Amino acid sequence: MHNQEKRADAAGFWNRHRTTILLIGLVFLLAFAVRFHQARYEYFFEFDGYFHSRMTSYVIQDGAPPERDPLAYYYAGGSTMPKIGWSFWYLNAGLYKIMAPFLFALEGKGFPLNAPFDESVFYWVVKILPAFYGAVIAVLLFLLGRELFGEGAGLAMGLLAGVVPSFVYRTMGGWLEPSSFGFIWLAGGLWLLARATKNPELTNKKMMLAAGAGILFSIMAISWPMYLMIPLIALGYLAIGGLLVKLHRPPEQSRAFFALTMIAFGLFLLTAFGYHGTDWVTAPIGSFNFTTPGDTGTLLMVGGLLGVLGLIGWFLGIHRMEPNQQKSWKQNAGPAIAAVLILGFVAMQLFFFLVPDIRGDNIYLQTVGEENTGHQFFGNKYSALIVLPWIGMLLLAYRIYRKPDEHAMLLLYLWTGLAWAMAFYKLKFTFGFGLPIAAMGGLVLAELFDLFKKRDSIDTKVVFAGFAFVLLIGFVAGTFFIQQNTPNIEYMRGWKNALGWIRTQTPPDSAFMNWWDEGHWLTFVGQRKAMLDNRNWDLTANADFARFATTRDPAEGYRIIDKYKPDYLLLDQDMFARSYSFGVYANQVYEPDPALSELYTSGPAVAFPCSAEGNGETATYNCGGNRIPKAQMDAIPTTYSTQPVLLDQRTSAFLYRSTNSDTLFILNTALNQTFLAKAWFGAPEMNGAFEPAFDNQGIRILKVHYDKLPAVPTAS
Repeated sequence: MHNQEKRADAAGFWNRHRTTILLIGLVFLLAFAVRFHQARYEYFFEFDGYFHSRMTSYVIQDGAPPERDPLAYYYAGGSTMPKIGWSFWYLNAGLYKIMAPFLFALEGKGFPLNAPFDESVFYWVVKILPAFYGAVIAVLLFLLGRELFGEGAGLAMGLLAGVVPSFVYRTMGGWLEPSSFGFIWLAGGLWLLARATKNPELTNKKMMLAAGAGILFSIMAISWPMYLMIPLIALGYLAIGGLLVKLHRPPEQSRAFFALTMIAFGLFLLTAFGYHGTDWVTAPIGSFNFTTPGDTGTLLMVGGLLGVLGLIGWFLGIHRMEPNQQKSWKQNAGPAIAAVLILGFVAMQLFFFLVPDIRGDNIYLQTVGEENTGHQFFGNKYSALIVLPWIGMLLLAYRIYRKPDEHAMLLLYLWTGLAWAMAFYKLKFTFGFGLPIAAMGGLVLAELFDLFKKRDSIDTKVVFAGFAFVLLIGFVAGTFFIQQNTPNIEYMRGWKNALGWIRTQTPPDSAFMNWWDEGHWLTFVGQRKAMLDNRNWDLTANADFARFATTRDPAEGYRIIDKYKPDYLLLDQDMFARSYSFGVYANQVYEPDPALSELYTSGPAVAFPCSAEGNGETATYNCGGNRIPKAQMDAIPTTYSTQPVLLDQRTSAFLYRSTNSDTLFILNTALNQTFLAKAWFGAPEMNGAFEPAFDNQGIRILKVHYDKLPAVPTAS
């Protein structure tokens, strides 16, 4: 009898929720399939994912991450560990334990319930997890849209979240970074908060929903720096949403709205203060100042905060009004708030137009790619879907005008406006705007349905056909966008071979002097100690490597080698073209070298990849479009030269080739005199201190022989 009751309950649950469950499955499968397509590559995307993968592997093997990084920044005994990220590593490790038995079975390794760490299985988990997280986030968007506007709008939101290019980009199979899972907590928290406050009541169920939202926000506070969006959204929701509830709902619902919202936000505050201290408050102002000239950022933050506090004060004063005054406010609140929302949107767009770049004269922001402004990439990142927030923000204001009691939709307005501004002014935030675009798509669909459900069928069909066309473009763009992306390590010349050689041909405790770009690759794929990595944990070490690569003073180069005492130098052909960038890093610590500009202004500074065409003595080499006969190629030196070659009537330069003729170097006179060039090509004055150990496809690895280094003079 007991089993029959269970079966009946299960059947009843299925009958009640069958459509929702099927739609969840559809959204999840579509989003996962789009992202997992990229798992076909051997390695992963970008750079930071390799660091998080390595930390996750430590948790799987040792039960916890190390107190200090055992491989990066070896000269300092390893770097300290980041404060945010641990929860991400533990979650990844837990999911590895769940997935690993099945993956072991697929590889014919049995079905161990408590599966040990296995590298090939772990690689598959690293590729699966970002796609899994992205699919879960798409499902949460579906649930949020369903709560606010109904199942049709929710489905549009979920499907769009599954394919919008900018968001897909950061959740592709193999992109294992906190950004791939961070929006789980924000989207999930907003969904639960909307459920709790849509029809606010102080019931156990509603308070549990609010507490659930607070817990999800709290997890975001300890796992991903984008948690700073939460207090900004919460303050705006308390002010504007609270005003609408006060004027259009009974008093007990107004009190319930504030109580439920503060339960969610209060849990977040307790976690943020407990984990970060007061830093969580100062970080937003510091972040704005970092990206705006002078005190503009502080003024924007303070002005916005005062505006929100003014709205809250306005709200609190309403209950003191006379009844006839309150009635007037209630009648006009919807139009007034709608007008404020439209004016806010117009003001934001006007500010974008008048001030397209707020980086000021900050050299770092001007030279680091992801710190670039994001608005010029909107077409590539969002395709035709970029029209949705334009339409959606205006339709949302109109919906507030028509239905001022639907205050929960303000969460989308606040989220979209904040994410839009962040993406407009910083390229690395463009992925965060993808989800609000999907949310606006659901809102547009819901509003179109409301507007045209009583119209002639032809009008309705035309409007919905236009909307469907925009969605179709988004789907096509998203899937095409995915197929055009390849992990950097797969196409960056020479690195896979070099890292494989490092891993198999060098002692396990070897330390490498490297530039930070490929530091995470060196520690994860190469499994060797790195002087620098992509976290830029030590700016002095960055500056020292930059000086090593640009100095023309041999004594300074030797001092830097002696300071860090690497076993090997890991050098890349691109370093000869990075003198300006190196100068930026060096100038962050040391006095600028006025002669450094000669390295990139006085002549060529380039390395061309070369490929042989034909065989034997008649072969030619294609080096960046320059065809060089084999005899002429063989005559180009592979070791250091002091004899320049006349390229044309006005330009002379130094030509070199790699030992296997797969790279052609053309260096100006100043660059040829740098410590980097002399070490790379083995100048006689180096006395054999830097022995070529690997030379392939523009990557050269030099073994350091300290017994051949000259006595290192102290710095003056």
